[in-house]
Amino acid sequence: MIEAAKRYLEQGLSVIPTGKDKSPTIKTWAGYQTQAMNLEEAQELFKGAQAIAVLAGTASQGLEVVDVDTKNDLTGTLGKTCCSCCRITWSPSSTRL
Repeated sequence: MIEAAKRYLEQGLSVIPTGKDKSPTIKTWAGYQTQAMNLEEAQELFKGAQAIAVLAGTASQGLEVVDVDTKNDLTGTLGKTCCSCCRITWSPSSTRL
């Protein structure tokens, strides 16, 4: 997990470690919303992490995230429609970009 976190950080994204349930595994992480952790911090904080959360906003170069939940889409077209608006190719695996 640490190597993936480092790759995200090297690309200018702010990340925090999480458990499988998406809950942060560190007590305080608000500071990482404005400033990404350094590689040394990541080495320590990602020990035992089961997943990675990428924080949108200032610390990730202004990254914006659109969360589209398709589980209640009766037509089956919501994901494809939203992706076409963002110029993203839709596939079932693209539900987690």
